[in-house]
Amino acid sequence: MKIHKKNFLNLIDKLHNSEKSYFQIEKYNTYVFKVHKKATKKEIKIFMNKIFGVEVYKIKTLIVKGKIKKYKKYLGFSKNWKKAYVSIKQGYNLDLNKEKIYLTHRS
Repeated sequence: MKIHKKNFLNLIDKLHNSEKSYFQIEKYNTYVFKVHKKATKKEIKIFMNKIFGVEVYKIKTLIVKGKIKKYKKYLGFSKNWKKAYVSIKQGYNLDLNKEKIYLTHRS
């Protein structure tokens, strides 16, 4: 599999912040990321290994459906997006403060 360098850095958008995601990190060593919609599990695994230097145990992905948003009398939609649950093998730890540059390149 050949991943272009330009698309490789856009693979993971950001860490998903919620109560459930923090619970997953503490209890199961599983991190939740918002990823590019066309990213595959294999690409995410390669990214985690090369950029963060951790071994991935398992990856689960899902598409989150966009919601209907209402602003005054107008209706709009938020976009669909892809979420990835990345389980890290025991003995590995993901230090997100050191790798902040990779997670905040897109706003």
